[in-house]
Amino acid sequence: MSYIVPNSSRNEIKFVGDHSSLDSIFCWLQLNQYGFYKEFPDRKVNSIYFDSIDYSAFIDNLIGLSARSKLRIRWYGDFSEQVRFELKRKRNSFGWKIIENIDMNSEALTMNVLNLKNNIRNYLSDRNKYFIDIFSEPSLKVQYDRQYFISLDGNVRVTIDTNQSFTEMNSKLASKKILNDMFIVEFKFGKKAHHLASDIISTFPLRQSKNSKYVNGVYGYLK
Repeated sequence: MSYIVPNSSRNEIKFVGDHSSLDSIFCWLQLNQYGFYKEFPDRKVNSIYFDSIDYSAFIDNLIGLSARSKLRIRWYGDFSEQVRFELKRKRNSFGWKIIENIDMNSEALTMNVLNLKNNIRNYLSDRNKYFIDIFSEPSLKVQYDRQYFISLDGNVRVTIDTNQSFTEMNSKLASKKILNDMFIVEFKFGKKAHHLASDIISTFPLRQSKNSKYVNGVYGYLK
């Protein structure tokens, strides 16, 4: 499947480290010449990912298909009135989202997994009903704590994700796996900021790494 990359798309470059190196990352953010500062308050991110019956989204991400999609429902904090449908698309290094707000409380998302897809579908536009009919199976719940930073000129964003946990959604005996010993740093920037971001990343103390929370979580409970 191929996608037309919108002008609003952005590059996303990831780094993975363990908690022994986390202090050095915060030190780098404070001392580098690009003036990174906190963009938003810290918050807990909650996502429920959907996949096809044959796990096509998982497989496409695992093999690194150049054009691929992931579908998730996302909210922030323990419970929230603001729930979002997000179809995350990627073409090579460029990523973008199709987003639709859902008029339902996030607490309702965890009450009845068997009817979760149909309950969400009732709130969606016709276009997004099509996507949730393709990725129809709730497969994984992912939670983590996120910190947000942005460069002084506003062109490069950095997020730091810690305390990840994964919960299987398609089993009667859902299991949770907590990965407290790793964190993920992600640089996000538009096409026009490519050279600036390259200069910034060249001084970053971790090595670039391919990473997908969805792949990590599904692979963890399929093993």
